Amino acid sequence: MSDILLLDDSEAFKELVETFRENSVKYFLIGGLALDLHYHQKEIDPPRTTRDIDFAVMVATWDEYERLKELLTKKGFEKTKEPYRLIRTAGGTLVDLLPFGHIEKGHSVFFPGSEVEVVVTGFKEVMDEIIPLTSKKGKYFSVYTTTLHGLFLLKLLSWHDKRAEREKDLEDIVNILENYWEFVEEEAYEEHPDLFDEEDFDTQKAAARILGRHLRKTLEKSAYIKQTVLDILEKEIFSEPPGPLPQKFSLKTGRPLDSAEVILKEILFGINDKNE
Repeated sequence: MSDILLLDDSEAFKELVETFRENSVKYFLIGGLALDLHYHQKEIDPPRTTRDIDFAVMVATWDEYERLKELLTKKGFEKTKEPYRLIRTAGGTLVDLLPFGHIEKGHSVFFPGSEVEVVVTGFKEVMDEIIPLTSKKGKYFSVYTTTLHGLFLLKLLSWHDKRAEREKDLEDIVNILENYWEFVEEEAYEEHPDLFDEEDFDTQKAAARILGRHLRKTLEKSAYIKQTVLDILEKEIFSEPPGPLPQKFSLKTGRPLDSAEVILKEILFGINDKNE
């Protein structure tokens, strides 16, 4: 199995996390490396090799954000032309620090002195549910990241925001759907016994239903985000022809397209479940 920690520059990761902790910065790992770390817990090979590091960082002011970047420049990082990106001088690792919090306007942040806008929809909502994950082999580290359903949510919203530019997000969404049962099998037996009453029980259907139930608790925090997610899923499932999400899932898993649509419908059912 691939080891997430075999990074070209693992020192970059260490310096980042230590700086966050020393300065009481609330953060969580996002992006491909976060997905790799979740898969690492279940000894699942990641869908692709990830080199860049992406962190969401909660800040109250732009001055606070700039101070954080200045601290990192004293630890071997350099600023780049992108206001949210740093590069590790030794090794060339790219680091995106995506700020959110009181600096948000709507669901975006607008970097002062530039025309750069970063959409951060869902960051505050998943921040309440971050969890520590630890590597199990290689160079030890522990880091806060979002739950797997939180990562699914962020990737779904990111892909929806800029579909043409976010094909990797779509691939990750499908990959999470394909593997979600590995993460919830024990929970399914303990907390979702109703799912086993169906005559046509299917582990991916059950996992999608549980994913929807997990998402429901997060989506209750924002009527806007909940409606956005419902609109995305309904359009993907019920449009004619079906959208790229069920098509991609069908292609990846070998399921017929109508079966892929059923899996996505289970997410909707889970979000709307009232009595689980």
